[in-house]
Amino acid sequence: MPRTIVTGGTAVIEGRLADVDIVGEDGVITAITEHGQAGTDCTVVDARGKLVIPGIIDTHVHFREPGYEHKEDIVTGSTAAAVGGITTVVDMPNTDPVPNTLERVLHKRELFDQRSLVDFNNWVSPTRLEEVDRIAASGVAGFKIFMKSAFYPYDTEASVVDPAMLLEAFRAVAKTGLPLLVHPHFQPLFEAKMAAMKERGYGTIYEYEEAVYSDEDVTETVGIAQIALFARATGANLRVLHVRNGPQLRLVRALKAGGYPLVAEANPWAIFELRKDLVPQQNVEDNLEALRDGTIDLIASDHAPQTWEEVVAAQNNAYESVTIGYPLCEHYLSMYLTEVNAGRLDLLRLVQLTSENPARHLGIYGKKGVLRVGADMDLVVVDQDAEGVLGEDYPVYSKMGHTPFQGKRVRGRPVATVLRGRLIAEDGKVLGTPGYGQLVMRQG
Repeated sequence: MPRTIVTGGTAVIEGRLADVDIVGEDGVITAITEHGQAGTDCTVVDARGKLVIPGIIDTHVHFREPGYEHKEDIVTGSTAAAVGGITTVVDMPNTDPVPNTLERVLHKRELFDQRSLVDFNNWVSPTRLEEVDRIAASGVAGFKIFMKSAFYPYDTEASVVDPAMLLEAFRAVAKTGLPLLVHPHFQPLFEAKMAAMKERGYGTIYEYEEAVYSDEDVTETVGIAQIALFARATGANLRVLHVRNGPQLRLVRALKAGGYPLVAEANPWAIFELRKDLVPQQNVEDNLEALRDGTIDLIASDHAPQTWEEVVAAQNNAYESVTIGYPLCEHYLSMYLTEVNAGRLDLLRLVQLTSENPARHLGIYGKKGVLRVGADMDLVVVDQDAEGVLGEDYPVYSKMGHTPFQGKRVRGRPVATVLRGRLIAEDGKVLGTPGYGQLVMRQG
């Protein structure tokens, strides 16, 4: 592979801003120099007047393949990722079949190896306990459990709602040392609330949201408390997913202060509400403060496409359909850069949340998640002055074809994405090819 130079930009170099050129060869950063010192006998990416940050590591995507390719697939999902400044993704296990045997895990990996434009790994399911050790030894990123059983995506073998089964899964995963991601939920209370709503004849998406998140969000907070206790008891490396809003944030802060080790993940819809009429503005402020003060450890997109027909059906019958779909890989960096431009989030903190900390949790920091000599040349050139409208100026690349954030104006945009020294996206145009992505495994 020829040399590549990203020249003229202001880069985030291990927690500081520096005016440097970044030189790579054979996919690895070989030099970080003052502007104009690196030569020109190579592929040049012009970053003059722009920021350069480490490639985004998105550890929470649903590319739906195999089994649900009518919603999304690996090519369309990783295309959206490349345009959005994402250089590494980790896909979720609620596919068909669920990757809970070694054979299924290797089959899904082969699909990504053939089809992904960006580097990758997969979260897998520990619901077949006898397979956990074999799967762990194959190099997976870790394991994921849904504590919820309902319509898709909560109707697969990846869901575990029985506490005894859940505890045994925690024990099995803890022995591997790999991360265990959990979508927190308390199924008995959820079912009781749903039954009461149905009995009263309620079923719209707004009534569904009220049932799920009412009573100080107790359906979710009880789930968070339960898995924190299980992690402490078993030694599991726990990541709590979808943490947002006052009750959950207060509980996570209390658990961390009390010595319950956990990693807290937030998603864009904690800040950029999908349905503004349902969520008080105070929640947005609370969620931003949690990003700033360290309550939240990392951000991931939760890129979750559904079909338009499913989304429409949920408006009046939320009990029998998906509740919403949102493609986010292509847009979520722009959304957070808008917050940086507005002074509500620090750029260096954003890089920690989207690149550095995800790399550390995956055990790949130093290879990914940082701009330093010896690291993979994964980076994003950002134009902080670029303004546009989601779904219009900045199109949807996902197979879903639409976004609930349609019409949102953003300021700040990834204008070039470099993966292992190769330019894979520039100014909204996809330059990468399916199959260029490589498996990224934990180091050491």
